[in-house]
Parts: sequence; C-alpha cells; structure tokens
Amino acid sequence: MMKTFTYFVEPASYTVDLIENIHSKLKIDYIFINDRSEAYTEINFDKDSFLSSKSLFSKIYFIYKVLKEYDIIIINGYNNYVFIFTYLFNVLFFKRKYLAIESDTQLQFPENLVKRFVKYIYLNIIFRNKYVHGFSGGSFTHKELFRYYGMNEDRIFLLPMVVDNNKFYGDKYEGQYKNGNSRDNFKGILKAL
Repeated sequence: MMKTFTYFVEPASYTVDLIENIHSKLKIDYIFINDRSEAYTEINFDKDSFLSSKSLFSKIYFIYKVLKEYDIIIINGYNNYVFIFTYLFNVLFFKRKYLAIESDTQLQFPENLVKRFVKYIYLNIIFRNKYVHGFSGGSFTHKELFRYYGMNEDRIFLLPMVVDNNKFYGDKYEGQYKNGNSRDNFKGILKAL
C-alpha cells in the first residue's frame, strides 16, 4: 500500500472513530488542521496533533514536507489553506502525488452569481486535475458535487461516514447498518489509486 497521510479538519467524535478503526490499523499518519471541534469529543490529543499550534512558516513547511514524503494525501475539504497550499505545491512538483478530497458536501449553487461563477471556475480547475480524487462521504448524492464540476467517475469513491455504527446507534441497530468491513473498503480504495 502506498504511504498515506490525512489532514482532518477537527477532532470530532466520528473522526476519532475513523482514526481508531481505520487510520491506526492501516498505519495512516494524520494531523488535525484545527485544535477545536464543533462536534463533541472526549478524546484529548497532544499539541503535535494540531497544525493550528504551529507558526505560519512551520505550517507551510509541514505541508510541503508531507507532500514530499507521502504518496497519497487525503484532505478534508477543498476550501482551506491546507488544501490550497498542497494543491499548488503539487502542481509545481515534477513528481506529482495523489490528492484525495474527502467531502460530505452535497451539490448546491450559491445564490450570488459572482460566488457561483468563482466556485464553478475554482472547482473545475481542481476537480479536472487527474491527480485529484474525490472521497465522497455519505451517500451517492454526495458524489454529484464531484461529477458536476468535472471529475471523472473513475476518480470518485464513496466512503462510509461512520465506521462503527453500533458505537453510535447502540445494540438496538446491531447488524442493520453493516455492509462489510469499513477498514477493508478503505484499504481497497487506496489500492485503486
């Protein structure tokens, strides 16, 4: 398996579950972009687990170093400074790396025509790049965002948003939401790149 790194936006409970059940077991390194979470979590991480604790120069250097060291970089979202710097560095590198945008955003159009135009141009440039893949969280409707802005279907993968459903739903739903081993599904997607 190729060497993989993930940038998580925040240490939310579903992210912690993803780390415990998939990233740790597949030896995927990670860091959080923000040190605060809008979603509640009881887990505490050390200061080195957060990009936000670094100086501006250290953040940019860290992003550059990750791009040089890893084969696949997974980034939560496409509108944060981590993605923008990673994308720009990747365009400038002679040996390009695979970037995977993990997003659960559904296709929506801004009402403001200027914002709609800027979003259309920005996402078309990014999503049409053959080194950028879409990791769509949620359901098949979430894949529509990547499709609409020009990403080829063979670069779009559906990821489970919750990896341990029984933990979140309880014994009442035992087996009702299972559709295979999430870790194996994730590993298969990484191999497909």
